[in-house]
Amino acid sequence: MRELRGFRDGQVPGEQDDLGSPEEAAANGYGPGACIETSTGFFSPSAIDGDGVFATNLRAPFEKLGLLHAGPALGAFMIIVLMGVAGSGKTTVGKALAQALNCPFYDSDDFHTPEAKQKMARGIGLTDEDRKPWLDELVQRMKVWNIENPWTVLACSALKQRYRDQLAQAASVEWVYLKGSSELIRQRLNQRQGHYAGADLLESQLEVLEEPRKALVLDISESVESLVWGLLGYFRA
Repeated sequence: MRELRGFRDGQVPGEQDDLGSPEEAAANGYGPGACIETSTGFFSPSAIDGDGVFATNLRAPFEKLGLLHAGPALGAFMIIVLMGVAGSGKTTVGKALAQALNCPFYDSDDFHTPEAKQKMARGIGLTDEDRKPWLDELVQRMKVWNIENPWTVLACSALKQRYRDQLAQAASVEWVYLKGSSELIRQRLNQRQGHYAGADLLESQLEVLEEPRKALVLDISESVESLVWGLLGYFRA
C-alpha cells in the first residue's frame, strides 16, 4: 500500500498531512472521524484491524453521495457551481472546496441588487424580474472568471432550469446540487446570523426550486469535510 494522505477531524482538505503507513496514521491522532485516501478508496483508521491492515473500505458517506465512480477530470477553465436553496451550505462547502483547490470562490448573493436583498430580508421571494439583473451580472462575471482562472467555485441558488441554462452559456460549468430535508435547512437558517436570507424565505424557494436534470447530488447531512473530500475524488483533483 502506498503512502497515505488524509486529514484529522475539522482539518480542511487541501491541508492534508503525509500519514506514512496505516499503523502510523492510526497512532498519530487520525481517529474515526478522519478520512484517508488510498489508491483503492477512502478509509478510516478505525477500520484497521489488529494486523495493521484495513479491514473495511469505508465507502460511506461516499456511497450515499453517489461518489463511488469518479466524475469528469477537473479540466482547465471550469466553474464548479454549488446550487440549492438558502441554508443548504453552498457558501460553507464552496469556500472549503475552493481552499482545497487553491482557486477563487464567489458567492452569487453578493451580486443581487440592493432592492432584491431588501426584499429577501423581509422574507419575500424574488420573481423572475427581480432575478434578471442578477443573472445578467453573473453571466458577465462568469465569462471573466473563466478566462482569468483555470478553476472557479461559485455558490449560486440557480433554482430554475432556465437560470442554469443561462449561466451555462457563459462558461464550462459543473453543477453540484446540495440537497437536504426542509427541516434540516430550516434549522440551519434559524441558527444563521448576519445574512439577509432567513428562514422565512425557505418556503418560497422550495416552491420555485426545479431540481437539476444533470448534476452531482450531495446529501447535506454529511460533514463539510466529507463533502469536500468526495468532490475532490469525484473531480479527480
